[in-house]
Amino acid sequence: CSSGGDNDDDDRVSLMQQINGGESVVDLSGQKFSEDASVNSGVVIKNGDFGGKTLTVNCGDVVLDNVQNVTLVISESVTSGTVTIKNSNGTSVSIVVKGGSSITIWDSAITNVSVEKENATVELSGDTKVTNVDVKEEGANISGDSSSSIGNLSVDSGVKNVGIDGGKVDSVSAGDAVVTVGGGVEISDM
Repeated sequence: CSSGGDNDDDDRVSLMQQINGGESVVDLSGQKFSEDASVNSGVVIKNGDFGGKTLTVNCGDVVLDNVQNVTLVISESVTSGTVTIKNSNGTSVSIVVKGGSSITIWDSAITNVSVEKENATVELSGDTKVTNVDVKEEGANISGDSSSSIGNLSVDSGVKNVGIDGGKVDSVSAGDAVVTVGGGVEISDM
């Protein structure tokens, strides 16, 4: 608790100020954050430990490189551009897709991806492993290359036109959903 007077915290720049300060690359090395934040312009954010907080992306052309301990929400306001997550193999990275035209995940270990936007595209590249993907809206396309994998792909009942193309999927639970499996997909249990 501060009793007034000099406060070293006044000199600290908040997470929001750092990531929206106009720099094209923001390196957060050595910092841990205790506040939720949002990204409001295209930027590359590197080496961020978000301390379990939420980072909301409100625009396209955002790259998150080596982030951990974060719930990433791609908001409805993202209508164009790509959001890219790469080299994020730390603990507990979850992604909620509510907007955006394309989400690319490269060489990362992701805990959960929840696709809550119609016609969203989620591309897994390189050595990417996603524990759970939950598709809640129609028209989603999940694609991967030969090195990428999904532990469990769950598609909500009644969802139509979900595509899976490439990569490995350990199990699929789709109820009465309509899922199209493209070339190069290896599914262990459907």
